[in-house]
This record gives sequence, structure tokens and C-alpha cells, in this order.
Amino acid sequence: MRHHTSTHLILGATRRVLGQHVWQAGAQKGPETSRIDISHYERLTGDQTREIERLATEVALQDIPVESQWLPREKAEQTYGYRLYQGGVVPGRELRIIKIGDWDVEACGGTHCTATGQVGTIKILRTERIQDGVERIIFTAGTQTLRAFQEQEQKIRTISNTIEAPVDKVDQYVKNMAQENLNLTRRVETLVKEWAQNESGRLLKLAKSIGPVKLCQATYNQVTDDDVILVNNIILQQDKDAVTILLLVGETVRVFVGAGTNAIKHGMNAGQIASKIANLLGGGGGGKEYFGQGGGKTSNVNLVARNAEEIIKSTITR
Repeated sequence: MRHHTSTHLILGATRRVLGQHVWQAGAQKGPETSRIDISHYERLTGDQTREIERLATEVALQDIPVESQWLPREKAEQTYGYRLYQGGVVPGRELRIIKIGDWDVEACGGTHCTATGQVGTIKILRTERIQDGVERIIFTAGTQTLRAFQEQEQKIRTISNTIEAPVDKVDQYVKNMAQENLNLTRRVETLVKEWAQNESGRLLKLAKSIGPVKLCQATYNQVTDDDVILVNNIILQQDKDAVTILLLVGETVRVFVGAGTNAIKHGMNAGQIASKIANLLGGGGGGKEYFGQGGGKTSNVNLVARNAEEIIKSTITR
């Protein structure tokens, strides 16, 4: 009853906050939470959501009588207009009209409180964009609102204990931590780029010439896929004759192979080479002529170093 009555209060609040274009597109009432879907051309903002919540609760606390009466369809439409059909057209020659003062009036067959004061406090838990032009408002009322507040309070206390911050200063602590994390992320990105530049230079110095191409080969175990790919890209940018075979060893082996534009002209195909390397590892791979990937078992990783040169030699066509 509280949630059903709250649906009318929230719908009236949305029209006053968002505009008279708002129309109920659907609703579902439950014992713990309920929802109402409304037509609206853009996402609800936090300020709009809070104002809808405030207005709906304010009307609830005014203890306005919830009037129920049966009227012939024609008279109901003449008196209140087609806004009666917020939840869809109601069948029958007579309509049950639910009227809450000047706040809302609808044709509705649901069960309601006798006065809005029985609703208590209304809390909007969240909003969702369920499709273009339709916003969903998930809310709760009465004692369920207290439960929602208690659950949110417990989450805040859990965060407070985790970050070792006073409850009343959790928001500032989280902001500071977020900024520190952003600073660290930027610093790590800078360090990774510096490492990749140095590592690509090191591999190019150690590159082995095999006919017209240069093989750059390395194995890593404490970096990420993106780090290895960055090294690969820098090498190929700096030397068009380069072919890279880079392995990342963890629980399995990840294979990354690259071929420079000149190397491709001499028959190098990174996708095919990646497939051959992965086969040595008992896995599979593939890709484009300029970049390939694959994977396999760590137990076979030594086979790559012993066979890489032969694979390159057998691939050279001119």
C-alpha cells in the first residue's frame, strides 16, 4: 500500500521537477522496493533525483487524504482528462479513480493508503536509463526506507573501517585516495613508457641479423601484455627491418610477434610466425602480417629460443 501510493506521489513530483511531458511508462510494486518508469528525454541528474525525492516525501508528510471513487468513464475523462491513464487504459465502463488532493489523479485498481502520511519517508535508491526516452526510478517507502538507510550506513562504516577513516570524513578520505591513485597511475604510465623505450633500445642493439631482417627476442615474467606490446610497437617504429618474438611467462606463455614494413616485404608474416611459435608451446595463435599473438604451455618455453631463428629463416622469401 505504501509503495503503491508512493508511485503516485513520485509521478506527481516528476511532472513538477521535469515538466508536464512526463508520462508513466510502466511500474512494478514490491514489498521491499518498487519502481516506476517515466518518459523523459535525458538522464535524470542527481539534483533532479533529490528534488523529486524531497517533493514526494514532503507531500507524504502533509497527510493528504487518498480519495477513491467509481465514476463512469465518460465523466471521469471529462473531469480529469486522459492523464487518468498513466498506467495504461483501464478496461470497463466505470473507472476507479484515485485522487490525492491537487497532487495526482489516476484511474487505478491498486491498493492504497487512506492518507499520504501512512507512506512515511520516500527514498529513491537509484535511477536507470532502460531505453531511449525512458527513465526508471527505483524507490522504497515506510519502514523499508529505514532498512535502506541502515544498509547504506553499514556500507559507509565498512568503507570507514577499511580505509581507517572517521565516518564523518570518509568522503574526503576517499577523494584524497582517488587523487593519490590517479597520481600513481600517471607515474606508473610514465615509468612504463621509459622502461619500454630503454628495453626496445636494448633489444635493437642485441638484434640478430637473419638475412635482410633483424630478430629481436626476449622473455618477460613481471610485466603486462600492454607493456610487451608497447615494446613491440616502439621497436617496429624505430626499425622497419625488425621482427619481434616476445614471450610473457606466467601460468601460461603469451606470445607476441611483430614485423616491420620492410620485414613484411621479405616474407615476414607476424600472424603465421605467432602460430608456429605457439605450436611449439603446445598451443595456438594467429593474427595479421604486422602483428600476431598466441599462447601455450610454460613447460615448452625453451623450445622457442632454440627454434626461433630457423622459423625466421624458413619464412624469408626474398
